Amino acid sequence: MNLYTLVNGISVQEKQPSPAPVKEYDVIVAGLGTAGCYAALTAARRGLRVLGIERETYVGGTGTGGSVFCYYYGTTGGMYEEIDAKVKAFCSANNVYGPEAFKYLVEKECLNGTVDIAYGAAVVGVYRKGHTVGGVRFRDDTGMHDAVAPYVIDATANGDVAAMAGCAFQSGRASDGEPQPFSSAPRFLRRKADGSVTITWSNFDAGYTDPLDPDDFSDSIAHANALHLPASFNEGNALVFVSPIIGLRESRLIVGERTVRFSDLIHGNVEKDPVLFVYSNFDSHSKDWAFEGDMIKDWMLAGSLWGRTVYIPIPLDSFLPKGWKGILVACRAMAVDHEMATAVRMRKEMQRAGEIAATAISLSLKEHIDVRQVPHATLIAELKKTGCYDPAAQYKPNEWPRDGKTIYEALATNKPGEAVWGAYLLGNEMKRELRQWLTDGDEHRRRNSALALGLLGDRAALPVLREIVSSRDDYQPETGRSNNQKRIYGALHLLGKFADADSVADIAALLKERAEVFQDCSHALMALLTIGRKKKEVRAAVADTVTKVLSDASFQHTLVMKVSSSGEGTPPVSEDMTQYMRIIAAKELDSWGTAHSLSCVIGSIPLTHRNRRLLA
Repeated sequence: MNLYTLVNGISVQEKQPSPAPVKEYDVIVAGLGTAGCYAALTAARRGLRVLGIERETYVGGTGTGGSVFCYYYGTTGGMYEEIDAKVKAFCSANNVYGPEAFKYLVEKECLNGTVDIAYGAAVVGVYRKGHTVGGVRFRDDTGMHDAVAPYVIDATANGDVAAMAGCAFQSGRASDGEPQPFSSAPRFLRRKADGSVTITWSNFDAGYTDPLDPDDFSDSIAHANALHLPASFNEGNALVFVSPIIGLRESRLIVGERTVRFSDLIHGNVEKDPVLFVYSNFDSHSKDWAFEGDMIKDWMLAGSLWGRTVYIPIPLDSFLPKGWKGILVACRAMAVDHEMATAVRMRKEMQRAGEIAATAISLSLKEHIDVRQVPHATLIAELKKTGCYDPAAQYKPNEWPRDGKTIYEALATNKPGEAVWGAYLLGNEMKRELRQWLTDGDEHRRRNSALALGLLGDRAALPVLREIVSSRDDYQPETGRSNNQKRIYGALHLLGKFADADSVADIAALLKERAEVFQDCSHALMALLTIGRKKKEVRAAVADTVTKVLSDASFQHTLVMKVSSSGEGTPPVSEDMTQYMRIIAAKELDSWGTAHSLSCVIGSIPLTHRNRRLLA
């Protein structure tokens, strides 16, 4: 086998001879975090010899060192429920803080079983022969070590092992490559009304970072830690510590044997042979919606469906890098697209992902077959024994309004989003009725019908979509529990998709009129640039408006992070968007061959890591 490592983000074969592996295992688990600790536990319970490699000095990852010791959505069932019950009982009996109890109990079971743990260790290379992974090289405080195994589980969250091996992956959204914002969770002592003191935390969004860029990542950690320092401390508000692990929500996403895509899910094309069920809303922590892809803007803006929960079936093929053997990815780096990654990262589901990967490997080794050859029914039967697979508790079909009467009534309510989407999914059979409703006496029904018709690509919606913009329709529905979007944003997005040249003058007027309001400004900007990309005849007018607005000295924008105040005295965290929008516009105008002065303005102000990445 040859040794491969990462050099400037690229998998490269090591030239020098390497020492012989020192120990053999049945499975190597890289990363003992949210998924990895359950992979190691499961493999040990099934009698496998396990090597667990963890860069920190404890297990649990985000749930322990990251201080996110709670659940957000997700479904019940699996080994984690047993461990949770043990942790709860231990905390009650010993007055111990939950994450510390988890570290102790899970580590104890691993060490009492067949797991060798290498703490403070990092995988620095991957052994492979062709497209088969057979081991790793890792470094800890005692030096360099080699280990081999028929299978490696990449539970590093960032897909580091898969990347070292040379597996294909994608990263970030299409427009700029940016992943989700990251969090930095502090722990506070807070005095309650009854005088007692409790430890509390905040899931604090600290900004954007590229975890694959060492300089940016290091700067982000230092910046995030400093954000938690209030002007003063008092008995009711004392910072205990800042979590040593920052909460990365997205990084690499492998290209798998099957990649689960958001567009397939919301159009009803779900996997037929799942091993894992995910339950969540589209939990994007970004708020710069205008720069997301069309599918997300369809969902977020036209439907205002951020809070709509969905069930997502994931097949074992999404754990498997395409064309590779000997490696499974059991973490948020599994094969989903950027849009789906907002949901397929929840703690309950990742814990089950570790259990599923180890169970599949144990069956593979027992029967002396490749993990791809393990019969689906056999794997499911094993997973059912712990409740890890239980469709009755973990899955329901994603249902939408399916009849005209229900849709008609809902389009006139303050929660029209599901009716808009239901009409869209019904397709051509709804077009005739939607066109009729464009002249309905109820304004909400008229305009929401135009959004649904716009999603269907029917140009009959254009007059009403233009009307929504010209009337500055700031109506905000209440479809979801939060992050509902103004109706005008959906109209702007759809007018851009239609490349509606007739709306350029009005959108340009909106951009000038509301240049100081980030959401209005960013959505109007992207609508104009999208129309200009498709319609050459309006490019001069678009370029003139965009350049004048964005070059003005008064043009300044910051975007407040979704969750960004950790306690008394700590201000909300903001991301500067001024230069970002100028760069987005300048790159688009450059692609048209249109002269502009934005480059001079951009060059006169220092750029952030994020802006430099966008320019690259």
